[in-house]
Amino acid sequence: MIFTTSDEFHEPYFDHMKRLHPELVRSNRKSGISHHMLFDKDILSEIFSKVEDFHKKPFYEVFLDEIDSNEKSGCAEYEIYFHYVMNKYPKRYKLREIKWGNFYNLSIKNFIKYDMVSLPHYLKTRPKNLFENIMGFKIFRSFQTLKNAIYIKLFIKK
Repeated sequence: MIFTTSDEFHEPYFDHMKRLHPELVRSNRKSGISHHMLFDKDILSEIFSKVEDFHKKPFYEVFLDEIDSNEKSGCAEYEIYFHYVMNKYPKRYKLREIKWGNFYNLSIKNFIKYDMVSLPHYLKTRPKNLFENIMGFKIFRSFQTLKNAIYIKLFIKK
């Protein structure tokens, strides 16, 4: 399998990982945050078991309990899985670097320049955010959201 990597780094993700289990540590300077990933069910089960054995309670409880409530973004499943696999099973995966980015708006320039573009939920310019933006009188964001909806309809193949 292949991991698409990025250069993102958010320390709270790694702090959360360490609280789940001491073996959940960063494997390299790359990030597993790439908005798409294939998971191996057996490896996920292995991670869950390690955490559950360490804390003596279900994985989902530990995962939620260990999120720092003072952080807007306090955990990342992709980082946990990516770094665990790269530490324990590096030969099972290959790393792929593609040119991609997070944007608040889609544009022809982005489609030409990048292999992959993302409209992250936190920027609230996805088509599903249009009504919310209009009702919140967020004029510029509403315009960008409408523009993104048109670009998706015109240029994205389904």
